[in-house]
Amino acid sequence: MQKKETPFALCACVPPAPLMRSHEFARWLGMENELALVLQWMFGGELPTHRIGDVTFINVALLMKQLLEQGE
Repeated sequence: MQKKETPFALCACVPPAPLMRSHEFARWLGMENELALVLQWMFGGELPTHRIGDVTFINVALLMKQLLEQGE
């Protein structure tokens, strides 16, 4: 019997896009049921964002850079 991969395991091995919409970011973190919390982080300044037109994206590239710098 073959073991089935979970969506989280698939997401963990796929490199993130440099910019993500809030629902994509929540799904990537395994927090799709916590979208309101992700939005709160975004618009509360806890997550770096980048606006293109009417859409505000989470700047995943900058977030990862900041996290790596904190670990040094």
